Amino acid sequence: MLYFNKTLVIYDIKQNLKAELDEKNKKYFEYLEQFEKSKTLSNNSIILSNFYLVKKVNFKKNSIFLLISSGFARCISDYQGNKNNTLILYDKNSGQFLSGTIGMIMGKCPWAWAISCKWNSLFIRFKIPDNLVASLNDITILNLHTRTKTDVTVRKPFLSEKKKNKFTICVPPLYFYNNFLQLFIASEIWRLQGVSKIVYYYSSVSQDVFNLLKYYESEGLVTLIPLKSLPKNKNVDPNKSIYRYGHMSAINDCMNRVNSEYVTALDVDEFLYFTENNTFKNDIFIKMADEIFEKQENLAGLVFKHFFANLNMVYSKKDIKSDFNFLRSIFVIRRFRPTKFILRPERAVTIQSHTPSRVFPKFKLKKLNEKNAMVMHFRCNWVNRNVTNGHVKNFVLEKDIIQIRKKFAKIKKKLNVLKKFEFNLSVLDKIRKCVGKWKSKGCKVVDKLCKEKVWLMDNWVTGDEISSNDKYYIL
Repeated sequence: MLYFNKTLVIYDIKQNLKAELDEKNKKYFEYLEQFEKSKTLSNNSIILSNFYLVKKVNFKKNSIFLLISSGFARCISDYQGNKNNTLILYDKNSGQFLSGTIGMIMGKCPWAWAISCKWNSLFIRFKIPDNLVASLNDITILNLHTRTKTDVTVRKPFLSEKKKNKFTICVPPLYFYNNFLQLFIASEIWRLQGVSKIVYYYSSVSQDVFNLLKYYESEGLVTLIPLKSLPKNKNVDPNKSIYRYGHMSAINDCMNRVNSEYVTALDVDEFLYFTENNTFKNDIFIKMADEIFEKQENLAGLVFKHFFANLNMVYSKKDIKSDFNFLRSIFVIRRFRPTKFILRPERAVTIQSHTPSRVFPKFKLKKLNEKNAMVMHFRCNWVNRNVTNGHVKNFVLEKDIIQIRKKFAKIKKKLNVLKKFEFNLSVLDKIRKCVGKWKSKGCKVVDKLCKEKVWLMDNWVTGDEISSNDKYYIL
């Protein structure tokens, strides 16, 4: 009799759940019919970029499939705090509805660092049942806050069991960037470290830098992503109140776009390094990372402490010559600034510029000892500073300098480079001045603060003028 009662209770629970689900689906079908396709951007809208179906893993190494997108919205309560009742996915093939999670990449909105920026970076994710993965292609997303819907095409970069790339660097959007030599050195040193893919997002770069990026793209080292301006109309223009071209959304798009074993986000003046006998060993970087992750299976990522790097304490300005011998040694000093990381992307949901922000339960981040690993930052306002409390380290080995020297000569001939061999900082210096007091002016919007001052300083190629398969969705 007791067994019979338990069976009845279980049966009743299942029937109630089925009834609740049927009622929800009935309501969602009504929404699907009633909601209009979003056409006009408003202050209540969400702007989303590409939708990626990606494979993640939990600590038991079970696969989890998520549909993920990143984008922008204003600080509306329905879009914050990992809400799971704002966005609904409708799969046309199966006829199923799925609830999604939405939240701000930086956690709080507005972001404390840029409190006057009205539009903030967000993420959305839907957990996809295994039986829908293969057929999930064309879907509709419903926004219950704006009562709108949009049709979406799903991208599937992660479904292959084999990782396409070993180590990928995501570079936040380049803007008014014309430092040809710096980008060349960064790309070549990263390549020496075993980086198999560099994803460069760009809003505006000089023509010669664009040519260099296209050269690397033809080699297969670089994926080049033109960053488009956000949708706008006469009443609403998010571009006027978004921090630094929405770089948080860009690097999260990158993490989900690539099929890579390791991922990091670096600017072109930053390098991650393991050290050995006071020498930075380019050729052991991947090997060292592999060994650490193999020893600790619960690691999501490695965190590197920050060091400023300086050339001029070792070499005078006249030594910066095209033989690249100035890369032999550098002067480094510990500075307590934000960290950088290397990540196993299948073990995290979102990242920030300096650290993974959401990793799956039971996975951890390991802070590396500064004696054995560091991020070296050649920041422009420090790299030439006269300092005394630091130490000299061997930077690039002789055999690697020879390789870099030959590669530069080849590229210079191929691209017919005529500019002076130097770190071109003229535009950067101008931008530093015009954004210097950006907080008093509201939001760090470089176009608004600096475009008129630098537009005539070089021949710019902008993301808006280059065709792309990427698109924005308005909800």
